[in-house]
Amino acid sequence: MFPLQINHYRTSSSQILNNNFVIVTNLDDILKVLTMPIVAISMTDSDLKELEFLKKKGRFASRSDVVRHAVQTLLSEHRTIENVKGNVTAVLTALYAKKGQGRGISAVQHEFGDALTALIHDHTGEGNCVEVMVVTSDADQVREFLKKIRAQKKVLKVDVSLMGGGD
Repeated sequence: MFPLQINHYRTSSSQILNNNFVIVTNLDDILKVLTMPIVAISMTDSDLKELEFLKKKGRFASRSDVVRHAVQTLLSEHRTIENVKGNVTAVLTALYAKKGQGRGISAVQHEFGDALTALIHDHTGEGNCVEVMVVTSDADQVREFLKKIRAQKKVLKVDVSLMGGGD
């Protein structure tokens, strides 16, 4: 066994020891830790608090573990959306900053007006906006709609659920 103090890296063959060290029992895991790239990200104070909450309540060993898990979840969603074919129905829930939203998201909604079958708008307690959009169209058009919504600067988060189709 080899004790390491490198960002609490955890694998199936490692364990946390007193919140400072990881005991790695596999040489391949040591090499993964030593060659893993470091990526710096910027986030709001509220997002950082949420990250810390997820770390604690999700029993993650580190912030990096939380971020890696989130990236894998997003990749899984992306692969599902990228692989669907035919006519599909998707429900997109977008959270965006209220100030300055206006034209960007509305322009995308108007551009895809033939595919947008339902729209609900509401406000959060924090002063942001939430929109639930139901889109029914060819999978390529749904992907393009999602891409353009996510590209809007004021969009903070988009959740997607495929509800049907793919025929």
